[in-house]
Amino acid sequence: MHRLFVYGTLREGERLFPYIAAHVSRVERATLAGAELRAPEHAGFPYLFPGAGTVTGDLLTVDEATLRETDRIEGNGFHYDRRRVTVTTDAGAVEAWTYYALRVKPDGLHVIESGDWKRRARPWEAERSLEAGAYTEEEEERAWRAAEAADIEALRAERAERFPDDDFDAEDE
Repeated sequence: MHRLFVYGTLREGERLFPYIAAHVSRVERATLAGAELRAPEHAGFPYLFPGAGTVTGDLLTVDEATLRETDRIEGNGFHYDRRRVTVTTDAGAVEAWTYYALRVKPDGLHVIESGDWKRRARPWEAERSLEAGAYTEEEEERAWRAAEAADIEALRAERAERFPDDDFDAEDE
């Protein structure tokens, strides 16, 4: 069995948890020190970065097949990087896996000040309820598309910086 610290859409009650729920044998509240959550404006998901804060999430107990499924969901090795961390639960320190942002820079992303995705402020929709399901499918789709576009632009900028003599955008069209 594996321990997996999740802090965004894979948390219990969030949008992607139903995809793995049947294979989660335990859920505990946990925190990760030395980290921060950031998200593109209107995004339906956060990124985890090293930082000075503390991130609140869920510590899931999952089997090997479910860990591989979360790797697929999170784009391990492309979108996120699965790493070992030490989280704190009511029972004390626990070693676990979690997903850090990969290929995305924190600059320009909104800091989730609370460190808790479920309690995040949404300045662009301040009157909206913070409960799961408060957004329509159309609003969620727009958020995903905006975040995906921001990721693509960040990757293009990184490629251009690392390989200034190559014209990657010409190949993309």
